[in-house]
Amino acid sequence: MPIAYAFDGYPLYGLAEPDGSALKPLDSCHGHDDTKFGYHYHASVKYPYVNRGFHGTVVEANGQVDPQPVAGGVRGAGTPLRGAKITSFEVTAASTFKLGYELNGEKRAIVYSVNADGTYPFEYQNGKEGVTRETFSASKQRRPEGRPPQRSEQERERERPPSRDVPSKTMDIAATNEGTLKLSSTVVAEDGALPIEFTGDGAGISPPISWTGAPSGTKSYALIMHHLDPEGQTKIYWTLYNIPANCSGLEKNSKGVGLAGKNTIHNNNGYAPPHSKGPGKKSYIISLYALSAAPQFVAPAGGATAETLLAAIKDITLARADLQVNYTRVNESAAEKAPAPKPSPPQGAAGATVKPAMADTIKVNVYADNWFMMYLNGKLAAVDSIDFLPHNVVTVDVLPEYPLTIAILAKDNADSKTGMEYGNHIGDAGFIIKFADGTVSNASWKAKSFFKGPLNRDTANPIVEHTAIPENWNSVNFDDSKWPQTVEYTEQRVNPKEAFFKADFTGAKFIWTADLDLDNTVIFRTRIEKPGWKKTWTTHPDLDVSSDMPK
Repeated sequence: MPIAYAFDGYPLYGLAEPDGSALKPLDSCHGHDDTKFGYHYHASVKYPYVNRGFHGTVVEANGQVDPQPVAGGVRGAGTPLRGAKITSFEVTAASTFKLGYELNGEKRAIVYSVNADGTYPFEYQNGKEGVTRETFSASKQRRPEGRPPQRSEQERERERPPSRDVPSKTMDIAATNEGTLKLSSTVVAEDGALPIEFTGDGAGISPPISWTGAPSGTKSYALIMHHLDPEGQTKIYWTLYNIPANCSGLEKNSKGVGLAGKNTIHNNNGYAPPHSKGPGKKSYIISLYALSAAPQFVAPAGGATAETLLAAIKDITLARADLQVNYTRVNESAAEKAPAPKPSPPQGAAGATVKPAMADTIKVNVYADNWFMMYLNGKLAAVDSIDFLPHNVVTVDVLPEYPLTIAILAKDNADSKTGMEYGNHIGDAGFIIKFADGTVSNASWKAKSFFKGPLNRDTANPIVEHTAIPENWNSVNFDDSKWPQTVEYTEQRVNPKEAFFKADFTGAKFIWTADLDLDNTVIFRTRIEKPGWKKTWTTHPDLDVSSDMPK
């Protein structure tokens, strides 16, 4: 049997022919025709792993094959278990299955059944963490986008984003949720566009919401707003609990009602406005929980998380109502034309000293093969602290001032006399970076090599070429106008390791010079403009590291 079907309808088989015979030569699409089985593709253990093109005719729309097949699992995907290894799969009884796996040397399993009544009970055997159980119903599964013009309430429930975008702890709560609790807003309809005032392109304040139909016995409310990013990770934008039972809504920019928990966007307490980068519509779910009691838990240091709250309300949730809102950023230039939030005036008397706050900082993720140092507006901001460990991620908080000049010196591990690493091996490089303000590495950056070798890839008689690094390469006024643009490389070409996948590099591209293998020392530069940005602090650092550049 085929292991999959390509979007053009042709089957995909494994490393042998369908009858078990040796694999025959493949064409440029990674497939071939056969008198017995017809045309089909094959997988391989090397790139591109599956078909690299379509043998059949397809229709392209917005960069994708149209239409796309749609399928939904019985339950949504949970949090990935890094390091887990599947060890077995068994049919233990009629319509009952067991998936065995190991995690950190501990044997675990997931046991699930397919019942005649349309329910799917799951048992998670989590080793020393104990056993948990959940039951899912096929009728409760939500289907993806592609909505009919007229929708019943039942259809609307199914058409929410797949259940994997709901924090895992909510799935069993939602499955038992029935009632008349309704959530709405005076500024946005269900599945409507969130006004810019409530996004990161506007004032960034929380929207007004109201609710009706609370079940009898409601003693408290809790609220969570979340979004599923393109990588399948759940992002929390708003966590609120201990909302009084006599409350029927929250005003715009609500303050002082209930207790605010942490969001995962700024990692602080309170509302984080949507500010997703890139074009296209993004969906956000605001969920209200009617509770039979106030949640009891010990909040972690820094504030309660959505996960902690969901665990606390699992057994006291009477009803849940959702409101889906959307936010579309057509492109960065359009976002810049939108009304910008007015910066808060400095606190205190006129001329008083105002210090920057952590809210003024942004997070930066950097992955370099092998090492880097970064300057922002001429000042040293980050250095890879692990010498030539090729696959680690460095995450730092920086205080940006715009326009922002970024200058980065990156090095691949290479002997200065031969240009090779680990003996006679020609190494390859790669660099990728993402700032929380949306700045990412791509082909718009400039790049220049200052150490190349072995020239002509001659490992028997290696010759290298060194070019002196300009002393002011990291300064704001350095002229890089004659430098070539960077070259973008695919993830497959750079082949990053595990640390890369644990960090957020959405939208960023791997970059280097035109020669990923032989250029061993490279400087990247770019300048980020942000019209309308104003500095809100008045202090200046006593420490000046602008001239402390290592030679």
